[in-house]
Amino acid sequence: MSDPPGGVSSAETPCFEGVEACEWFYGKYPTAPSRCGCNRGVPWAWVVRQPVAHPMANRTYLIQSASAAPADYDPDKDILAASNYSIPVFWYALFDGSSIVTKPAQMEDGTSVLYPFLVTSTAAAKTRFVERGPFLQALLPQTVASTFDDFARLLETVETAHIHLETVELWMMDEPEKFQPHVEACLRAFDLPKRGVAPSTLPSTPEWRELLSQVEIDAGDIAGSTEPYMLTGSSWVRPVTWKE
Repeated sequence: MSDPPGGVSSAETPCFEGVEACEWFYGKYPTAPSRCGCNRGVPWAWVVRQPVAHPMANRTYLIQSASAAPADYDPDKDILAASNYSIPVFWYALFDGSSIVTKPAQMEDGTSVLYPFLVTSTAAAKTRFVERGPFLQALLPQTVASTFDDFARLLETVETAHIHLETVELWMMDEPEKFQPHVEACLRAFDLPKRGVAPSTLPSTPEWRELLSQVEIDAGDIAGSTEPYMLTGSSWVRPVTWKE
């Protein structure tokens, strides 16, 4: 294993900045080797993906991009919104099954592994959100009605021809072979109304249960368990178009 870049040794590198987080990590990954200065450090490959300014979470990112393929981006300017440990419902509403591409994740040993990454044109994303709005509004409680306009305004701030959804931090938390089927199921949820499934019965379908549960919305109590951030995500550096 190599040390972190910049001349800092792994022994000097904190893991998740706290013993509690280390305990969580080793509860989930008990065979992971120690790589930092505390008694129960985590591997450097896991340390590097924790954003320095926002520690202690694995996130997904909604990104504006000029590229029709996965590409580098400026986090300060191009991240439209971020989400902890999930992909918000409205983000999924921007994509469909054809949006799934693969992006290589660089591993510590120098190899790369492909993971699912979502790409769509900005125009198509806006169209999907408008088309899917009516059944989403019928499904979701009135307490979050304003989030539809809030998120639509966010889409109007996009300055590029494409929108990307970065999933690598979430993918690395899951079993790799299970993550892509999970993403595909969540995307299929938005096809069901076109197949004649009524909004009132969507929460009983496997696809919608999977979509809702990953943001911790209870399919049996949508009105009582839905919070705006579960639909829209939250700000990163760039301001969002809603009050947080």
